[in-house]
Amino acid sequence: MNSNGKTGNFSKLSLAMTRRAALVGFGTMATAAVAHKSRFGQSAPILTKMTLTADNGREIAIFDWSSSRCTVGTIFFSHGAGSSPDKYTRLIEPWVSQGWRVLAPLHVDSRDHPETAKYTGLASWTTRLEDMRALSAYLGGEHYVAAGHSYGGLVALTLGGAKSIPPQGFDDPLDDDKVQAVLAFSPPA
Repeated sequence: MNSNGKTGNFSKLSLAMTRRAALVGFGTMATAAVAHKSRFGQSAPILTKMTLTADNGREIAIFDWSSSRCTVGTIFFSHGAGSSPDKYTRLIEPWVSQGWRVLAPLHVDSRDHPETAKYTGLASWTTRLEDMRALSAYLGGEHYVAAGHSYGGLVALTLGGAKSIPPQGFDDPLDDDKVQAVLAFSPPA
């Protein structure tokens, strides 16, 4: 009984709302799972991480997205200054869903890199080029697409043959003969 002396349906109503909310929630999750699965073909992209070593011994964390489908090619992706590869999943996952493998280093200028404070000024330019050389060596003779956003766009353009100033002590050439195409999203002028 409530304060007016009448029996209320408050508990039945709240139980019904809870069941309704749960059913709607489960329905939404099921729909999202089906949409996610169909959006990427048979399965969602698979993300693994590995470590490569630069010529100077510095360890490079690499994000490796692949598909359960046949691979049509490889894309090297260089993130923007201060960012990290995992912040670009909305860009990368559609590539992977079409059969591309995407390899993306975590550059030292990333706010997520554990040693970013050790690399100030133009040191990140040197290490970015070293990261991409290590990836290219890892890939062997296979050709790839160089892609990047902002600062990473500059890296991609440089790998593709755009002339840029080499870092002090860095051996030419800066470009890579294995680059078949370049995708540069909002690169610096």
